[in-house]
Amino acid sequence: MQALAQISKYEELRKKSAWTILAADSAPEILGVLQCLLFDQERRLKESVMIEKVTKIFNERQTQTFTREMAVDKLGQWRKAGYLSRNFSESDDEPHYELTPGAFDAISYVSSLTQERVAPTTSRLELLIYAVKKLVDDTDADVAKRLERLNREKQAIDQKIQSVREGNIELPSDLIIRSQIQDILSILEGLDGDFLRVRDRFTKLSNNIQASLLSEEDSVDTVLSEVFKGYDAIQQSEEGKTFESFYRFLVREMSAREMDALLEELETRSFWDALQHKDAEALQTIVKHLNARSRDTLYVMRRLASGLRQLVQNRGYVENRRLKQLLTKARLLSVQAVQEGALGTSDDILIKEGTSVKINSPASRQLYDPSESRTEAEVELSIPVEIDEVSLAAKLMASEIDFGYLKETIAACLKEQSSVTVGQILEKFPAKQGLGTIVGYMRLAYSEADCIENKTEFVQWQDRLGEDRGAEIPLFVFSASQYFSHH
Repeated sequence: MQALAQISKYEELRKKSAWTILAADSAPEILGVLQCLLFDQERRLKESVMIEKVTKIFNERQTQTFTREMAVDKLGQWRKAGYLSRNFSESDDEPHYELTPGAFDAISYVSSLTQERVAPTTSRLELLIYAVKKLVDDTDADVAKRLERLNREKQAIDQKIQSVREGNIELPSDLIIRSQIQDILSILEGLDGDFLRVRDRFTKLSNNIQASLLSEEDSVDTVLSEVFKGYDAIQQSEEGKTFESFYRFLVREMSAREMDALLEELETRSFWDALQHKDAEALQTIVKHLNARSRDTLYVMRRLASGLRQLVQNRGYVENRRLKQLLTKARLLSVQAVQEGALGTSDDILIKEGTSVKINSPASRQLYDPSESRTEAEVELSIPVEIDEVSLAAKLMASEIDFGYLKETIAACLKEQSSVTVGQILEKFPAKQGLGTIVGYMRLAYSEADCIENKTEFVQWQDRLGEDRGAEIPLFVFSASQYFSHH
């Protein structure tokens, strides 16, 4: 029966991290912390930063001291439960934490329940009609019908052109605008989940290569067959198709330029200033964000390809199998020795003082790939273009420091505590304009904060390429009484 099949599916799903995190006794705590750290703003954090932030959150939450060691243990529990993944990326000097696909889906679902959902609008009905219409058009093999529909669309476009020429322009309401922005952000969040899932499947496939090589039963032919079968299955999955189509979009330079141009147009619209900072930033960084996700997936795919190449080119796996056999034999001998009374389970067998080893991950080194900068196109003569002074002025204005936003962040922090430093403000509100944000805070601090003599503070930010930067600045302390007396 259908009900029995669904029950069986849900029993299997109940073992997955998306279900277990929701069913956990401490689900509100886990979901709240992980959403704050790895969902709302950042999607990955370096291990040292993650430990520091978890320690701070739990110290604010409870009266008893929550140590760094307790934070490390907490992160280990979440990793074991399948809520977090700890990975290296290219050029990283330390591992970073990310949500697993299951945890991402659980947080996405729960957070959607707390958000105010815009009521159904005509724009969504139009989107539904467009999707159905596109499906009808794409699956119609009748040439005459296709031409008939295209001619109707041409007539409708001509009528719209004439209407615009006559000055009849109907702008959408605020409700429709909010609905469309919410739909865009929902699609972006869905793409995030797709990339996580396809990358997770490639990661598991890559890790399974080494496990298969150590298997004494499987031949090389069997391992290769299973690998290629799994690779094809991922490519044919919905997540794999989504990634492939988006990657094709990325390599089309005109598509990326078109997206950038559209986003620049949005910034000139009247509703832009009324957007929440989080939503505006998400829209501004759509291309950059998805580029980063696709690079992560490609990195995992390169790891998989490298594993296949090593399998084919050398026979190192034979030594690994031999090592596994020796370890298994050593375990059996140790059990036999204990059973025969030759030694106890707590007896020391070999003690060597003063041994140490320094391990550096190969993933922390980034190799130069000449093929990435290679181009097949011939160099063409560039024709000078006319400069749009209005557009240039708008971009110059956008590049100026947003002092209004900086003052809002200072006020928001001082409403929660009586005094705050520049570094503490940046922990809560990351520098969205990079170094410009740091300079802006310092300019405001010289006139509205107290400078502590002979003391400095280390602050961090990201430059326009996403690289981490840091510097020591004088220690400025904003006080609530002094600041609000001037505002």
